[in-house]
Amino acid sequence: MRKFTNNKWNLFLLATALMTSSCHQEDALPGAPGAGDEGETQAVTIKINFPFEETGSSLRSIGGAEENAIQTVDVLAFRVDGEKAYFDYSVAGEKISDDAISAVLWTRSYPQRLVLITNARAQIEQLLRPESLPSGWRGVEQEAMLAGLEFSLTEGAKWQAINAANYTAFPMWGESEAVTITKRTPQGAYSIRLIRMVAKINVQLDKSVSGLTGKFKIKNVRLYNTYTKGRIAPGEVENGKVTQATVPDGAERYLGPLEYDDFSVPGEPDVAVRGSIYTFETPAAVRASEATCLVIGGIYMNDTKETYYRIDFLDEDGEYASILRNHQYTVNINNVTGSGYDTPEEAFE
Repeated sequence: MRKFTNNKWNLFLLATALMTSSCHQEDALPGAPGAGDEGETQAVTIKINFPFEETGSSLRSIGGAEENAIQTVDVLAFRVDGEKAYFDYSVAGEKISDDAISAVLWTRSYPQRLVLITNARAQIEQLLRPESLPSGWRGVEQEAMLAGLEFSLTEGAKWQAINAANYTAFPMWGESEAVTITKRTPQGAYSIRLIRMVAKINVQLDKSVSGLTGKFKIKNVRLYNTYTKGRIAPGEVENGKVTQATVPDGAERYLGPLEYDDFSVPGEPDVAVRGSIYTFETPAAVRASEATCLVIGGIYMNDTKETYYRIDFLDEDGEYASILRNHQYTVNINNVTGSGYDTPEEAFE
């Protein structure tokens, strides 16, 4: 399995049995400094960049514009003290262009770490409400605070990704190095890379293989063993890349399955399901019954009924792999050698 990490949704090529695959400024949020707090304010423009952009137009399922959409943006500032950082204040920012946001920040004599969170205003307000921590959040260590910032779905619900007029914008996270905000801080002095909290899965036949589209027709895709909530901020990032799955405390796997049968653009009837499967990240499982996997339903050759095939996400050593945020997993089917199982349940088991 080859792994591509070219500042994009990372692409994995997967393997399977029976099928083979190559794989204006808004008001401050709760937690902002009150009147008389130390320091003055300074308007700051922050450049942002996205790790993925998809080309294409007239998409019924969502595409690059929706995957990069910023409907709200908030800045959480943390006081940096050595290797640790502690919550200081939060302010609402404003998107001013496709690659920049602005926010009025507080000048400080000490360095701050700026954490950007997009499309999660309600979750931030809920976390920072006084009753959630009567003693107040100011001074709480960064990791302990961000661990409580979660996004949830109702059990059995899929991430809403119908079309450009009907989708749920992805919460994204990014943070700066330690910076010192002063009245002389220039505009655009900082750049932050945003990382989506979800993974994306596409399933397709390899159209470069002669005769494959006539040999097999994809009819639906089922996703098993997902979570109903995820952490908006990852627990660990190395050199700007997510290396392991972060799951909220108390989260449990939902067996499902979640079923997908939308073949509209950028998908293709009988050939590809694209731009509709998004899921929270999951850690690698030990047992097949707990592994995040797909069951693909389709028609093989001249079969008169649909049959089903299981596809697992495996690492280079053939072990079950984690599903990581901000990664794109493309299942590229290049052969089908026979009819599958009679039911999705048999294929899963």
